[in-house]
Amino acid sequence: MEHKYEIFWNCDGHTVIDCQSCGFKHVYPLPNQNEVDKLYKESYHTDIKPFPYDIFTEEQIKETKNQVMMDETYRSIYDKVVELKKDPYQDIVDIGCGNFLLAYFFKSKGWAEYCIEPSKDAAIYLERFGLTVMNRTLEEVDTTQFQNVSFVNLRFVLEHLTDPLEALQKVYQILSPGGIIRICVPNDFSEGHLAYMKHFQERPRWVCLPDHINYFNFDSLNRLLTKVGFNEVYRTTDFPLELLLMGGINYYDSEVQHQKVGPFIANFQGSLMSIDRREILNNFYDSIAKVGFGRTVHMYAIKPL
Repeated sequence: MEHKYEIFWNCDGHTVIDCQSCGFKHVYPLPNQNEVDKLYKESYHTDIKPFPYDIFTEEQIKETKNQVMMDETYRSIYDKVVELKKDPYQDIVDIGCGNFLLAYFFKSKGWAEYCIEPSKDAAIYLERFGLTVMNRTLEEVDTTQFQNVSFVNLRFVLEHLTDPLEALQKVYQILSPGGIIRICVPNDFSEGHLAYMKHFQERPRWVCLPDHINYFNFDSLNRLLTKVGFNEVYRTTDFPLELLLMGGINYYDSEVQHQKVGPFIANFQGSLMSIDRREILNNFYDSIAKVGFGRTVHMYAIKPL
């Protein structure tokens, strides 16, 4: 495929293009598929996003199960899926879930669950929660083995794939009509990011190599989903870190500023939660997502009936 572009950025020896052929920004040239597969099967969870899968005791697994059942994030996702889906089935497929235990929460609600996870260590960890795990990449999955799937979760996966269009086409085949797909990706090269770069004459500091191949925002993800045949039904986000950058708080360069970011967000959200205003907080994030702000794209789409 020819990748047509005019705008590009040089980032630490790599090029990211605003690809008109694909409709979203990505590394160019694209990396070798075998190298990408090897990264996520063997070293991603040790070298890039370390997680101590092999040291969890049975007591810790039990404690984690209890934590999952009380987790507001898992509950809110479950409630939103039940609200939006239009089919009668209760099957979830979570792709590239790592240590994210959404499938366990859905299983506790009576759903059949399938986890697609390329990392062997992560797959073993998920199996310790009694989950059905396919230890392979999405590219290696045979979609004909799935029937009546109501919900597919792709949390921080699409930015890592060499062919996001093909991945979403597979998901479209997996989902039943009326089923829901949820996608989370970093909100990169947003209007806030572009304003920050222009105003401060900065480079795109959020480019994350070698693992982030693609760079989406709300508009480009919506276009890609529409191209496949999905209809977006809901979008939201989380705290808009680009506002800090635009205001001159460069947490990329200053470790002091970087250490303040987490407590700042926790205090902002905690202040509203302390007066029982979760609905206001949710409405705030929903509202800024409509204009493309927020550090993460959270988007739900439906496969038409």
